[in-house]
Amino acid sequence: MIRTIILLGYGLLLLLMSLRSLRAQRLKERYVLLFTLTGLPFLVLAMWPDGIVFLSDKLEIEKPTLLVLALAGFLILIIFELFSIVSVQERRITSLAQHVGILLQERRLTDRDGTAERKAGQLGDDASQQNE
Repeated sequence: MIRTIILLGYGLLLLLMSLRSLRAQRLKERYVLLFTLTGLPFLVLAMWPDGIVFLSDKLEIEKPTLLVLALAGFLILIIFELFSIVSVQERRITSLAQHVGILLQERRLTDRDGTAERKAGQLGDDASQQNE
């Protein structure tokens, strides 16, 4: 009974969190689909607790706990893939922020040089007007 409640809670929580993030547009559709497909087996196992034994018999796995281990390995691979995507995006954001900072610094230097040249030009024009 407690196993059913835990599996049902985990599956529903995963589905609700992914749908809520989709509605708030914090998560892309492909990730919501991934989380939905990941949460569905937990809901199925919550409704049909002997499904793990049935699947292990059909797949000719001697011990059902090995199937649970395989499921855990699959989830770890999904998490690893998602973390690698996040890491790549973080590197891209850092690189983009550095490029923006360099461009802003170059713009400030250019603006200062242009302002100094304009001031020098204005002083020269003022001096020539006073001489006339």
